[in-house]
Amino acid sequence: YNGLFSNFSAGQIKNLTVEVATGKKVKGGDFTGIIIGRNVNGSLVNCSVKGTVEGTGHVGGVVGYVENTTISAISANATVIGTTYVGGLAGQAMNCTITTCNATTVISSSGENSKVGGLIGSAKGGSISNCSTQNNLTAAGETNYVGGLVGYSETPISLSFSNGDVAATG
Repeated sequence: YNGLFSNFSAGQIKNLTVEVATGKKVKGGDFTGIIIGRNVNGSLVNCSVKGTVEGTGHVGGVVGYVENTTISAISANATVIGTTYVGGLAGQAMNCTITTCNATTVISSSGENSKVGGLIGSAKGGSISNCSTQNNLTAAGETNYVGGLVGYSETPISLSFSNGDVAATG
């Protein structure tokens, strides 16, 4: 787990701004995010990030993997590089309530069977509402799920939109 907080459970992070130094990046393997590598049973409220993050799987501009968490008023201005489960806000979100978030991202993924999205790479359960993205997103590899807002979703999405370029090859 890699990020300002590697593994953060059952707590709240509120009113936090993190900016990665110019020319530097948060770099790790699986579960990598600028603020949190892995978050379960918590909340993220009114936070923002700016910078570059690179990992393998579960890579997000804010959090790599997030589960049973409330996420609101989050802003990400990030370059995100990963292989699978890659997103501007989170690489993978399970049973999360995500509201009023925005991501301005450059995302690059090169994995097989990737789930890549401007906001969330893969979302299952919970809900997403009032969110937006501005992307330059590219994914290369076989059997990819790629989307401007969410790459793969089993989550209701409302009042949300995405702008920008999305390209997938493989």
